[in-house]
Amino acid sequence: MSTKKKKNTAVSVSVSSDHLRAQVSEGALGKFGSAVAWLFPSKNTKVKIAAALAARVSKKIRAGEPLDDQDRELVSLVFDRQARAIANQQTVAERVQQVLPEVSAQGRQLSPLPNGVTSQTFVAHAESIASETTEEEIRDLFARVLAGELCRPGSFSLRTLEAVRMLDQRLAFTLDTARKFAFNNEFILLVEGDVESWVESCGLNAEAFLELQDAGLVDGAARQFLMKTGHGQKSIVLGYQDRSIRIHPKKSATGIISTPVHVRRLTRVGREIASVLPIAPDEEYFAKCGAWFSLVVGSTSHVDWKYDAEDAWRSF
Repeated sequence: MSTKKKKNTAVSVSVSSDHLRAQVSEGALGKFGSAVAWLFPSKNTKVKIAAALAARVSKKIRAGEPLDDQDRELVSLVFDRQARAIANQQTVAERVQQVLPEVSAQGRQLSPLPNGVTSQTFVAHAESIASETTEEEIRDLFARVLAGELCRPGSFSLRTLEAVRMLDQRLAFTLDTARKFAFNNEFILLVEGDVESWVESCGLNAEAFLELQDAGLVDGAARQFLMKTGHGQKSIVLGYQDRSIRIHPKKSATGIISTPVHVRRLTRVGREIASVLPIAPDEEYFAKCGAWFSLVVGSTSHVDWKYDAEDAWRSF
């Protein structure tokens, strides 16, 4: 009989008719380090309060000495603050567990990070932010970032944590709007006509881009790429949410068409956050982009699309 043990995966998901549960292996927990203390409270036997304060108070109590007004105020303030911090951390930890299956599934589509490890600096920053986070929308976004780091250690930067710390509900909504238009989780198509008009009508106008730029979530200026299609050119495949667009030359193509494509680009921080947000395609935007690509490539290329979970390509 073989004695080889089955290697545990970092994140396993159990699904049945009455539950959806995620489990994290000891190896993944080890990579995440001391974050286990608050992300997974069941791993600890108790929560420790600051040693100096506990010693001071317990010494007075054992000696039968009364606590003066200053002692009582200090104890009240510290314990109240600690209680709020622990409550916030616990709420974040619960939300991490809830979103972990979804984020794990999305992460499997990304390239693996060999030997990725979460730094202790990242852990310390994450714990601090978790103790402060109270708004539900920001807490949800932050929990998704932590779940993404659990699934793929080393894939999120300290700058991303700080960006989340500085977000308010309005900016978080603007970022969510922007990433719904991003191809390859990075480029927002801004070609003149129906596509650009639709993006602006959804609230992603010049002012919104400026706010995202100031927060370090999009690059400072629009970019222009030259897209070449037709004879002898390689197929172009662009991912979008849960699907892809493909532009590939026709066998009968004899010429080449060069088309300038204007885009706004999410920064690394913006891309990291976008990578763990729920799948949310804008169907109207996708259809308008497909129509635009079909128009500009003319008779040189086919433009079609498919869902990532399927093999069959479809016409627009």
